[in-house]
Amino acid sequence: MSQYPVCHKYLVDQLTEFLHRYHDNEAILQTPLNAQTVPLLEHYLELSQEYESLLTTPIIPIDHTPSVRKRVKEILELSQQSTLSTDPTTSVRAELHSLSISNPTETLQGIKDFMRIEDSFSEVLQSNQYCSDINWKNLLATEAADRVAQTTLKPSIQTARVPVFELTCNLLYDFEPNELLHFVAYAHLVRDLQHGVDITFTRRLRKGYFYQRAINCISPPTSTSTTNQIKAYCQLVLSSDYPNVELQALTILLDNELWVDAIHVMKQVFSQISPPLQCALFHRALIHFSKGDVLQTHLHQIWELLPDTFNVLDFVSVLKTMKTQEDDVYVPERRLSVNELTPYILQLLSQTHPHNKQKESEEIAQNQFQ
Repeated sequence: MSQYPVCHKYLVDQLTEFLHRYHDNEAILQTPLNAQTVPLLEHYLELSQEYESLLTTPIIPIDHTPSVRKRVKEILELSQQSTLSTDPTTSVRAELHSLSISNPTETLQGIKDFMRIEDSFSEVLQSNQYCSDINWKNLLATEAADRVAQTTLKPSIQTARVPVFELTCNLLYDFEPNELLHFVAYAHLVRDLQHGVDITFTRRLRKGYFYQRAINCISPPTSTSTTNQIKAYCQLVLSSDYPNVELQALTILLDNELWVDAIHVMKQVFSQISPPLQCALFHRALIHFSKGDVLQTHLHQIWELLPDTFNVLDFVSVLKTMKTQEDDVYVPERRLSVNELTPYILQLLSQTHPHNKQKESEEIAQNQFQ
């Protein structure tokens, strides 16, 4: 009947008139059938009136932003009551996970509100201050052992109770990647300040602990990742305790053709790594810059980091990888001529041990200038 408002109105009017007559003459109209149907008709009229009210009520846009932020803050306040043995907030933590999917940006703002972050993590990190009334040990904890296996820090998508630290990392990585590294550094700061030298957490809170947790919960960069996401991921890698992080971070930047950032990372780490690792980074950078057809532009900057262990034969191996299919000229780019390469080769020859100069010169002559 809702599809035909005229008929619906006629029916309502007839039922209303009948019910008035029935109640005015109940003694006369009372029958077993009426006794059963009149209450149902009255209920139908009540529903019809509610339906008409909904149709005539003006639609007012609802701004969910304040309520989402407020609800996230309430959930985190409740989560302060949970411990490894008891957690009264399982259902609301599931709600927090749901909000992070349906309204991620406001969920992130709600988390910041709870942590008293008025502007950015970078600013509060510089102030070296934190809210002491927040139980940071609880807020930054992983899941209890009986709820999430300790073999992984990355819960599956079906897991409702995502740890707040991991949830915040994912939201920052997606929407504010420039803030991710600052948040992780802030997590280290607040735990250190709140717990001091508590021996029970000393081993667990090693230098790269939170950085490795952050790496484990976000996805590695892909072709769809933004430049800021790639940079954020690489900085997390560099701050972690994983082996050969410098080579891994540099490779990610080179694979994504972030040439300037790659050079910056090399300058950032070169003085802190061993000579063999320096040579590995330098060699890999030359290879990628050559294949990216940008070696001529950046070679002088890369060459400032020339390791003592990098020799002429290493350089020749780089040139060999850029051998063209048309001829046998080993030059990395058409625009980078042999004359332009000569100063670099001469510098390598000058730092080569005297008894190896003749042999290496013959190798170069045979492979490049024949």
